[in-house]
Amino acid sequence: MIEAALGDETAWTDIAAVFKRNYGDVIEAALGWDDDGLTAFIKMMIQPVLTQPFGQVSLADLILAPQRAVAEASGIDPADGSFKARIQRLNEQRKARKLVETEGAVATDFDRATFLLSKQLMYFERYGKMYMRDVSLFDDREFFVTALGHDPAAAKTDDAGQ
Repeated sequence: MIEAALGDETAWTDIAAVFKRNYGDVIEAALGWDDDGLTAFIKMMIQPVLTQPFGQVSLADLILAPQRAVAEASGIDPADGSFKARIQRLNEQRKARKLVETEGAVATDFDRATFLLSKQLMYFERYGKMYMRDVSLFDDREFFVTALGHDPAAAKTDDAGQ
């Protein structure tokens, strides 16, 4: 994720591959996405949280995005607030949850790690909005480049030029 946030576009494919490895065919069954669709969705969900200033970040959007995607894949308008639409969305989410449970992706190390990462991001969002509204999580690019030991965006540019 750090490499993706620092500009390595190929890292998004790696992140999507990890999700697919852990959730199996559930993603395709529930959402009808191929690998490229999953990669685009993950990037759309995660990139803003990592790169936008805290004042613009919404973890609620991140958390609700998969539910909206399930609804859209089922032909349900996620913005429809009618009782019938809510019940339809709930039923589709239950089906998706059953698929995830069938694949054995619940209570795995990956599932727990994702939960803990989300929890930490909530703390970052809360305190970031309180104290650093104009700063993004990856605002100190130099720190992350030093921590990685290389600049992912520069390495990809160098590879493309050779």
